[in-house]
Amino acid sequence: MDAIVAAVVAALLTGVSGYLWGNRRLRYERLYGRRAEVLSRLGELLYEVQRGFVTFTSPFQSGEADRKEQMEEANRAFFELVHYFYANEMWLEEDTCLKIEEFTQFAYLKMGEYVDDLNERGHPQSAEGRQLGTLIMRELQPLRRGLITEFRAIVYPAPFYDSALTSLGLKTKKDSQNSREVHR
Repeated sequence: MDAIVAAVVAALLTGVSGYLWGNRRLRYERLYGRRAEVLSRLGELLYEVQRGFVTFTSPFQSGEADRKEQMEEANRAFFELVHYFYANEMWLEEDTCLKIEEFTQFAYLKMGEYVDDLNERGHPQSAEGRQLGTLIMRELQPLRRGLITEFRAIVYPAPFYDSALTSLGLKTKKDSQNSREVHR
């Protein structure tokens, strides 16, 4: 009789713990999936902002380019990024949010300075305006690439044993980064 009771109790405990563990895992997978969706969309929007700003500030444009349309497209892409980011920032870690805010702040301030220097045809009036255009073109790419690298680290974390190997001196941080590339 004791064996039957023990078997029933063991079965109940196994079933309950399996149910609880499964629910926890399912919840984590849903949260992880949502975070991956947010990061993916942010990556797309970051690219659109970079493309819009670089197209608008590029000094190598034909005379037929519609500068007003380019400015509106860059503006639309920027505010779409900002709106999406603030609507979904709860899915991101604080450091990631700060880096996105750094990107948007740089883009907003520098583009504002650039636009303030434009003449009636939409071209920079001064050497400072042309330098701002070059600065925007040069700096947005590295800022965006840094964010994409961070997004990849979130979506594709290093294997659980990498930190232990690194702390024991059996693996360098560079080896850990390379192993992330291989595991994809």
